Amino acid sequence: MSRRGSQAIEFALILPVFLMLVFGGIDFLWLMIETAQVQQAVGSGCRGGAATGVNAYTDPYERAQELIEETLIRTTRYNCSMGECEVTVAESDLSSPEVLWMRCNLEVDHSSITGFIPGMPDTIGAAAEMPIARPIIIEEEYE
Repeated sequence: MSRRGSQAIEFALILPVFLMLVFGGIDFLWLMIETAQVQQAVGSGCRGGAATGVNAYTDPYERAQELIEETLIRTTRYNCSMGECEVTVAESDLSSPEVLWMRCNLEVDHSSITGFIPGMPDTIGAAAEMPIARPIIIEEEYE
């Protein structure tokens, strides 16, 4: 019985599985990194917008949206002005008469690096909720 070419056949059988594992790992790692960056952008933007509630002249919802978009541009490859993402900032269900909360949502279109693994998500979503700081009201003393 001849054993010539058995290593070539074994290599041909193992190569697709090996490539799928390597490229799948790269795609999965890329997805995890971008998900973390998107979540960080939403958290910091929402926190910044909620903190501007102390300024009576700034709308905290608009400011949060601006900060999320700016952070996303600085830290990721996504650009909301190019239509790659959707930012929604609105009042949260957690709001009460004592404390006003905002909910920030972000959804970005994701594309994998290799496209080798089917079933990878097409979008990355993140959300954050923050209490809005009450405006500082300075009462003038009248004589």
